[in-house]
This record gives sequence, structure tokens and C-alpha cells, in this order.
Amino acid sequence: MTDAAGVVVKRSYSDKRGDSVANLYTVSEAVAGKTVSAIEPGRSFC
Repeated sequence: MTDAAGVVVKRSYSDKRGDSVANLYTVSEAVAGKTVSAIEPGRSFC
């Protein structure tokens, strides 16, 4: 979960928060008010 600027407020798999993920395609599109679905390559969330 992020705030309106793309800064992480909660992760389901880690206690890390406060960093920006606004550079990710899905987040930047959501911040812009668009509905998207995508797979971000090169990232592991486990």
C-alpha cells in the first residue's frame, strides 16, 4: 500500500516502509488516477 505520492505505508511481506515506489509503472499510473494491471519484471516480493 502506498500513499497518494507513491510512498510505501505498508507491505504484506516486510516491515519496511517510507520508501518511494512511484517509479514503478503500476504505481505511477495509479497515482495519475488510471486503472492498470501489469507484471513488473525483475522484482521479487517473497
